[in-house]
Amino acid sequence: MAGGSVALSEGTFNIAASVTLKNYLAMRGAGSGTTILKLANAANTHILTSAGGAAQLIYVELENFEINGNKANQTTGGDGIYILPTTNANGNNNIHLRNVKVLSCYRHGINIEDINSLRIFGGTTYQNG
Repeated sequence: MAGGSVALSEGTFNIAASVTLKNYLAMRGAGSGTTILKLANAANTHILTSAGGAAQLIYVELENFEINGNKANQTTGGDGIYILPTTNANGNNNIHLRNVKVLSCYRHGINIEDINSLRIFGGTTYQNG
């Protein structure tokens, strides 16, 4: 079992490589427009992702931050949030997004596969793809 709580302070965090989400994780920012995860220029990758394959992603909460894919400065695509398919028969489960804004991603803002329980409260996604 992995997990824990990550508190993101106010500010813009430049993401140069994908951040892989772990089971039993709560990632909370100070607010959309206040805490920003911004893809670095020419990173050309997903911002938040899962391991996929046999690894099932369960009990993840993402809350109160913005994801900016910086599309104008990418030459190929990534998603803001990409939960990969799993070969686990139970699929990915109990993923919660609350007040997360996803914008300007080269591909999808949110791309979640093999999901059994997904809850989205508030938030927006736009200017993606």
